[in-house]
Amino acid sequence: MPRAIAVSTLSISALYAVIAAVAVGVVPWKQMIRQPLSIAAETFMPSWMFKFFVIGGALFALLTSMLALIMDYSRGVWAAAEDGLFPAWLGATNKYGVPHRILLLTGAIGLMPILLELPLDYVFAMMNAPGMLLGLLATIPAVLAPKKLPHKFENAWFKLPYGLTVAIVLINMAVTLFFCYSLFATLTLPTILGIVAFYGGGTVYFYVRVNQLKRKGIDLRTKMAAYDPSWVS
Repeated sequence: MPRAIAVSTLSISALYAVIAAVAVGVVPWKQMIRQPLSIAAETFMPSWMFKFFVIGGALFALLTSMLALIMDYSRGVWAAAEDGLFPAWLGATNKYGVPHRILLLTGAIGLMPILLELPLDYVFAMMNAPGMLLGLLATIPAVLAPKKLPHKFENAWFKLPYGLTVAIVLINMAVTLFFCYSLFATLTLPTILGIVAFYGGGTVYFYVRVNQLKRKGIDLRTKMAAYDPSWVS
């Protein structure tokens, strides 16, 4: 995963640099300051191609981003269903191995802000304010992994000195908390209370579900805490 992130980031950066070079070669660079690429495209593209570039490009960019997000969020729910945290029927797959029920559910949730005609900036703040707090949990393994899995860490192709890793994690936490506070400040009190109720309800559901499965002889906590065999080999 680190290799994929590094290669894709460098590749996209190089592609953007080439596009920028072409754009300022077509139109004087002073005219391109704070302007979209459509300014440069309009100077040499036929009318039909320009319209496709502006409208089609935006639609394709939006659809691919939505597809990636829906698939990303659905995989977390799918994994939880396989662990038993959610009912098994939710994680059912079609003949192509796709968790279609989860995709339909996440797609329907994604449509709700559009159907309710909610302001985009407000929806962004409402989703990302608590989401950024949850994102902090993803930084904790970076600090714990060298201690919990020393063999795996020592043989990793990419690693940082432990002190530097801790420093980066702390900086990330500080920046995340700042932006999180900034987003919460834009929300109304009823929305914040709704967010607290939503995540609070999810926490209650987790403990109820764990106790349900425990009565059936399934120790979900132990199952979720177990390392993948490849991690300790």
